[in-house]
Amino acid sequence: MLLNLALNPCIFDPTQYSNNSLCDPLLGNLKNVLLEEALVRDLRNGDWMKYIGDNSSIWHSRAKELIKKIIRQNRTYKAESVGAQNPNSYSEWCKEAILSHETKNLNGIIAATGTVTSFSSSPVVTCIEKLHNAAWWTARSNSVRLQKKITDYLKHLDLLLKHANSFMFIDPFFDPSEANYQDFQQLLQVIARREIKPKVEFHRKESLVVAGVRKVLTPKEWENRFLPFKPILASNGMAAEVFIWDDFHDRYIISDIAGILVPHGLDVSNRASAETTWSRISRSDRDDVQKEFHPAAGRHILKGSFFI
Repeated sequence: MLLNLALNPCIFDPTQYSNNSLCDPLLGNLKNVLLEEALVRDLRNGDWMKYIGDNSSIWHSRAKELIKKIIRQNRTYKAESVGAQNPNSYSEWCKEAILSHETKNLNGIIAATGTVTSFSSSPVVTCIEKLHNAAWWTARSNSVRLQKKITDYLKHLDLLLKHANSFMFIDPFFDPSEANYQDFQQLLQVIARREIKPKVEFHRKESLVVAGVRKVLTPKEWENRFLPFKPILASNGMAAEVFIWDDFHDRYIISDIAGILVPHGLDVSNRASAETTWSRISRSDRDDVQKEFHPAAGRHILKGSFFI
């Protein structure tokens, strides 16, 4: 659901374009993709970001603005060093990005004309002036078709689970005591094992259907049904908050870096034909959903909440 990109510092330097005047509009073209659709790999455990800061005097003003927004909106994540020496030139940073890609796949490494010409044999290196020709760029989509299996969930949520600072799992039927939701523990383990623990919330409605009859459970009864998640959370030194609402319908995964509409919920199915379509929603819609499920919003009636 998110692009995994590396940015060569040269794209911030107008002298590296075929024409200096191209830097501004091309970075503008890239802005929404970086802030809505992608995460940027901070190479060599943060040395990339340090290099960006140390050389800020030569960057275009548009670049400085973009870098600030990337940082503020949590669009970067640190990756291990791969090359033997710390890069000190655009070419060396491109080599480090390629080595990093060979360790863990990137969708693309974006560089300017002055650097790309030396790496024409590497298909992952993309010229910012020719993004429209890159296969990964043209294949971008706000939606993905996947099977209702935890392996597919883990695959498409990989970057989100490992790097988002907050999660809201919104599903009116979410019930860890039911077999079709128990595989969700694998997803929760990825989050819980992170060194810096994110904030995690679950949102569901107060009622369920038993033998065709609607039954309203108390918050305490729901707390007992969420107990299967407690060992994973407790053993990793974290907790999650559960909100029980009167009623709602739509299902989402909302985080600080992406919002995803999951229309058929977060349960899994053993049927090979069980497929669904997830869609990434805009930042404004993501913010609105987050507000909708805030206890003070008044858009739903909160019946109770508890920590597990």
